[in-house]
This record gives sequence, C-alpha cells and structure tokens, in this order.
Amino acid sequence: MVKDKYGVVPGHDFSQMMDLLDILEIALKKTKFSGDLAADRNSLRDAIAATTDFRGLASGPINFCKSASPECRDGNRTPVMIEYTRGGKNFKTAVAGTVTFNASAGL
Repeated sequence: MVKDKYGVVPGHDFSQMMDLLDILEIALKKTKFSGDLAADRNSLRDAIAATTDFRGLASGPINFCKSASPECRDGNRTPVMIEYTRGGKNFKTAVAGTVTFNASAGL
C-alpha cells in the first residue's frame, strides 16, 4: 500500500506506527464517549488494555493488561532487538539484545 501510494518501501518504524494506529482505531470504536474528559480517558485506556492477540505489520500477537505487575508492566513483554546476520531468501537472525525494566520504575 505504501509503496504503491508513495513509491517507497516502508521500514520498521512505519510498521510500528501502523500497528499503533490500528490498535487505537479498534479501541476508539469500542469506547463510549460521555463528554467527561477524565471518564473518557479511562474508557479509552480500558479499551486499549482489552486488546488481545492483535497481529500487525511489526509484530504479533500484541496483548495488553489492565493491572501492572513485574510480568506485565505496561502491557508489553520484554522488548527484544533482532539482528539480521544474513539477508536474502535464507536470512538468519540473532537476538542482539533485550531490555528489561525495574518494575518499581512504573514502566
């Protein structure tokens, strides 16, 4: 779609943003807005948290959680950076690094 419209092949950043917008669209459609800003923010937050098994361009399945815990702090699991060690048809990958956060940091 992007290549046809803009003449460029999208990268990883585009894929992540597209996934974000798709998840937000799903949550917005589920949210019943009342006109009370605080209540509407909570309702939208809950709709995002209720997202399960979303499969997007960048990754999947994406799941969120309502209650923070060391296993599920902000709805995401431990991020992993993937390194492509060989490209082409028979590509190979390796885990270049992982990022973990102290649960008390609120991340």
